[in-house]
Amino acid sequence: MKNCKIIATYFGPRRFKEHSDVESNINKLDKIINSEIILDKGCDVDTLIINHDSTTVFKEAKLGKEYLNKLNGRKTKNGNIKVYHREWGEGASYGSFNWAFEHFKNDYYYWLFQEEDIEFTLLNYYKIAIEQFEKDDEVSFLCCWKYLPISRICNTPIHCHGGCGLSNVNYLNIIHSKFGCLPYLKGKMNIDGNFENYYNDLGAISEVNFTNAHIMCGFKIKEFDCNDKILKVYGYCGGVY
Repeated sequence: MKNCKIIATYFGPRRFKEHSDVESNINKLDKIINSEIILDKGCDVDTLIINHDSTTVFKEAKLGKEYLNKLNGRKTKNGNIKVYHREWGEGASYGSFNWAFEHFKNDYYYWLFQEEDIEFTLLNYYKIAIEQFEKDDEVSFLCCWKYLPISRICNTPIHCHGGCGLSNVNYLNIIHSKFGCLPYLKGKMNIDGNFENYYNDLGAISEVNFTNAHIMCGFKIKEFDCNDKILKVYGYCGGVY
């Protein structure tokens, strides 16, 4: 079986208006996709872009959808870009992660998840992640974004920030079987409403439970171990990590 990387995208209103402009988001994503194409991941990896299609509720999203369609079938250093549009529904990025797994779990062994504001920069990062993952049989998810160290002391359950990290189909099948999905927030975002409560719930439910579910199943989460920077994050939590 091959390996895959899931990039969840969305072109629509956001919690912070400065990040809601579709053209700006296309420009940001273009930088990320360029790295996706040229950076050697160290092993065969297909890039699956799962777009939460908001065109039915936000007409400007059409520009983003057209941009993604032009990427479909592009070759990368290690595989192919495949673009899919899931219908407007629940769960934001985490709903897209679950959608991808349910549709393609028989096609790929290793899975790396990320949201659309992350650009991996470390040469051979996917190969290195697999090697670290395989060193500990109790680890079922390798956290790749160090913005929120899972070892910090706080009231929030242990999880990986942004759901960003690596697992394999065997562990993900166990998670899906126990919870009926890869956990995500049920309920649609109200495009015309106040997004603050929705995004708060998204963080508290989807972001936490997506990876904390591994701990609830008796497994462990571990952080990617590297002295070099592994990725760049754009937007609200922007920085190099």
